[in-house]
Amino acid sequence: MNVKRKSNHKPIYFLLIIILILFFGYMPTEYSQSNPIPTVIYAAKFEEINQWDVTLSTEGSSLTRDTTLNYSLENSGKLIGRTVCYYDFTKHSASGEPISFKNSRYVEFGWYFTNISSNYVGVMLNYSDTQVYCIADFSGEYSNSSTEYWFLNNDTITENWFEHHLSLDSFGDQLYGVAIINSGYDNGIDLEPCNQTTNFAYIAIGHVGEGWTPFIAIPVFPIIIGLATIGIISSKLVTKKSKEKK
Repeated sequence: MNVKRKSNHKPIYFLLIIILILFFGYMPTEYSQSNPIPTVIYAAKFEEINQWDVTLSTEGSSLTRDTTLNYSLENSGKLIGRTVCYYDFTKHSASGEPISFKNSRYVEFGWYFTNISSNYVGVMLNYSDTQVYCIADFSGEYSNSSTEYWFLNNDTITENWFEHHLSLDSFGDQLYGVAIINSGYDNGIDLEPCNQTTNFAYIAIGHVGEGWTPFIAIPVFPIIIGLATIGIISSKLVTKKSKEKK
């Protein structure tokens, strides 16, 4: 007569559940943060050349869209002669407002000199109460009512792109526009004629620190060890129960 033995696997299942809870409860789960992601708020480009207002020029000077000299697959703006062109963020941004910054703010731009024959080539950043000038190294003596300006070094070679990435943290929270400038000698009042030719890449305005994305980093090695431990213990328990039945 065969006697049907009652299966008693519940203690094994409960033990496995307890092991899993302890394993995942004490596993070193790490909450990490990615690096700050630079976020471009707005970029003044030269695809639509009529968005740049010519505020000062002499005969023979101009700003045109150059489709032959690209920068990062973008058309550049070719500035010839004594010219000042202004891009107004309050006119071309979707909100119609000046650019408002958060966290660390910056500007990126590049320029390319076909020839060097000027005392003053630069990018001007227009704040409500300050004009910040970023000036090529060969500009020499510089005089202006602006309280802020940079001389950007190593810009003394033609036929080459020069890239600049500048921090704007020390200036205002709102930027109204940006200008590109070719000129001769500047006495603080007049911008003299010149035959300088400069290509400008898009001028990107942005900030960083907006891209903190937390994620859970689960180490692979503890998972493997834990699963192997569970398998060994389960195997021994099943073997032990089988021997007891015999």
